[in-house]
Amino acid sequence: MIRFHSTLMAALSGLLLILASSASVQAVENDALWLPGSYTKLAHKLRRAALKLEATPRCDKVLRGSLHDSTQGMEQAVFLLVCRDPERKTFSVLADANSLELTYMVPLDETKVYVGKELRKRVAAVWEDCEAKFESKTRFMRKLKRLQEGRPDPQAKATGEVGFDIDFDAQTLQGKPLLYRAHCFSPDEETAATLKIRARKPGQ
Repeated sequence: MIRFHSTLMAALSGLLLILASSASVQAVENDALWLPGSYTKLAHKLRRAALKLEATPRCDKVLRGSLHDSTQGMEQAVFLLVCRDPERKTFSVLADANSLELTYMVPLDETKVYVGKELRKRVAAVWEDCEAKFESKTRFMRKLKRLQEGRPDPQAKATGEVGFDIDFDAQTLQGKPLLYRAHCFSPDEETAATLKIRARKPGQ
C-alpha cells in the first residue's frame, strides 16, 4: 500500500510539472512578438528566446519582443525583448537569434523602446522630416532624378534611431552627370533629422 501511495504521488508530481511547463510555454502571447515581413522565418526563434528569458528568475513576463536592428541580415539578427520582473519593473534584453544568448541592457526607465506600431509611426515621422529637408536642399539642382520611387527602406532600431539613404542623379550647367547619395538620420524622438549629401560612386 505504501509503495502504491509513493508511486501515485510521483505520478501526480510529474503531472503537475508537465502542466506547469505547459502553462509557461503558453505564457508568451503571440501578439506580443513582432517581426518585419522579411524576417518571418525567425519567428520561431523569437518565441524560443522569449520563453528562455521568461524561464529565468528575473523575468516574470515577457511583454513584447521584436527585431533589434533591421539593418542586420538574418544571419546576424538580434532580438530585443522587454520583460517585467516580479517587482513589476521593466527591463530590456538582447537575444542572439542563432545562439539565443541573452544580454541584459539598461532599464526601460532610461531608454525608450519602439516596437511594432510605435516603430512604424516613428519611421513615418522621420521620413516626413527627411523628405522635407531633401526637397529644400536639392530644389536648385538641375535635372534631378531619384533612383527609387517612394520611400526607401529605413534603417531603424528599436531604440528609436532611424535613417534613410536617398540615391539620386543631377547635372551640371554643362550637362555633366552628377551622382549623389543623401543620408538622413535622427537618433531619437527629441532630435530633428539631419540630411547630408555626398557624391556617390558609379554602380552604387
